[in-house]
Amino acid sequence: MSEAIYPTIAVTSLIVASAIVLKTALHTFGKVRRDRHMAEIQNKLLDRLGTAPDVMTYVNSDSYKRLFEAAPTGRNEYVSRILNGLQAGLVLLLVGVSMYMMSGSVPEPRDMQGMRILASILTAIGLGLVISTAWSQQMLRHWGLIEQKKHSDTEAR
Repeated sequence: MSEAIYPTIAVTSLIVASAIVLKTALHTFGKVRRDRHMAEIQNKLLDRLGTAPDVMTYVNSDSYKRLFEAAPTGRNEYVSRILNGLQAGLVLLLVGVSMYMMSGSVPEPRDMQGMRILASILTAIGLGLVISTAWSQQMLRHWGLIEQKKHSDTEAR
């Protein structure tokens, strides 16, 4: 590869990583807002019902089931956390490698010592997150908290 391609790859990687970070931040803020709204609805509902027979009547109704069908289940939370950890690890790994590549394109390498140190730290953190996410996924599968892939003989052929 020629020396001119490294800065192009690095800048493209930084742009992609920034877009992923922005998307993740927006998704997280939306999720927090949704969870806060659901908690407010539940609190208002409990305040309004008051007595135990009223609560039991409401819990057995269809409107209660419709209200809580939208709430995420625990299994989805595990998968979401695994994907978020993998995403964060890959983004940090990509940014670290991109910064290291950019530091190599400068004519005076001594000027980029700090950037190389930061790139090494980001790469190590990103790699650590990817490895820990893979380990967590294997543990969750072993414990039966997320489903294991099932392959039949006909699918393998």
